[in-house]
Amino acid sequence: MSNTIPARFKQYFWDVEIDKISLIKNTQFIIERLLSQADLVAPKWVLKNFSRSKIVETLKIRNGFDPITANFWALYLKIPRSQIPSLSPENIKNFKRPRTYWSGQD
Repeated sequence: MSNTIPARFKQYFWDVEIDKISLIKNTQFIIERLLSQADLVAPKWVLKNFSRSKIVETLKIRNGFDPITANFWALYLKIPRSQIPSLSPENIKNFKRPRTYWSGQD
């Protein structure tokens, strides 16, 4: 495993200097960002490059997942919802679904 994030994911790390992110030191940040904000290729890369236990640990510690995404990963990885902070009643209550701008016409 390389110690860098593939260039194709750079757009998801727009707010940080991607060259300074370490796959070893910043594992949870990378996992959270790619599982919660990236395209469909990113989760495949995460699952291939990080252990299941590290992904589960991230979901149990980090609070940056929206409830919909957190629920998907809880089901997929068979993690009890009660162990995921993003699925706490308070977080779900305060979740604001992103606005969609679909006009209703295709």
